[in-house]
Amino acid sequence: MDKIIFFSILTFFFSLGFLKIFIKFLKAKGIGKHIRKEGPKEHFKKEGTPVLGGLVFILVLFPFLFFRETFFFAFSTIFMGILGLIDDILLLINKDYGIRPLKKILLTFIFALIIYILWTPKNFKLILGDFYFNLGSLYIPLFLILFVFITNAVNLTDGLDGLAGGSCFISIFFLLIPQLSKNNLLLSLAVSSLLASILGFLWYNAYPAEIIMGDVGAFSLGGAISSLLVLNKMESFFLILSGIFLLESISVFIQVFFYKWKRKRVFKMTPIHHHFELLGWKETKIVGRFYIIHFLMTLGGWLLWIYL
Repeated sequence: MDKIIFFSILTFFFSLGFLKIFIKFLKAKGIGKHIRKEGPKEHFKKEGTPVLGGLVFILVLFPFLFFRETFFFAFSTIFMGILGLIDDILLLINKDYGIRPLKKILLTFIFALIIYILWTPKNFKLILGDFYFNLGSLYIPLFLILFVFITNAVNLTDGLDGLAGGSCFISIFFLLIPQLSKNNLLLSLAVSSLLASILGFLWYNAYPAEIIMGDVGAFSLGGAISSLLVLNKMESFFLILSGIFLLESISVFIQVFFYKWKRKRVFKMTPIHHHFELLGWKETKIVGRFYIIHFLMTLGGWLLWIYL
């Protein structure tokens, strides 16, 4: 445990140093976020804010690719992050859209399938309390749905300063606990290092953000959460454990469904954090309250998994 704490502290300070230098580099090169005109007007002041802060998550986990115990976790995080990086680069070039939404979902599916093939899980059980079901080949679509949903849901949540980063920190912290209880030292060290890098990122991403994680960050953290749900055999609770990511995704689904059906909008704008912005809530208030909701939902799902 002492080693985990020590290396986490080192990782935190490495993240602070790297991001400080990276922010200066991005500002010098004029590389910043493009704000779409369809978004809330309050966000126009964020135009030009340095992006790609999520690269630090990939850097921190890169050494863990070379250990069998941590390969799946590190590869899932980094590989999904690469997909997000491609999207970020295209967005910086096109100044409007990166990868189109439906194509992004398809690519996420393909990337998740590659992860599955390279890892090839041997445990096809779906655990629900004292019961388990051997899904056999049906485990494959569950695995893919989990990865596709979580990564894109985290990406949808990444719209306010600190919201996605802080929510992911909460989720990953809870998902670390089972690994600590099993005394999986190396994997616990990898997860703790990622948590430390998220804290380092949040130092600069807290309102008003000096840097934004970008899709490279959202997708890498989505891959990290998905892989830990699989490693902990918590797949049956992944919707509950998604917390605020689930609510953000549902809001988008409801908005699109009702608009196509009735040509009416249920919310002023989705994902739902924009709805509250347009109601006049301050960004910091939305983020703080969403943290609380996410913590309570994640805690509830975690306790349900333990005691059911």
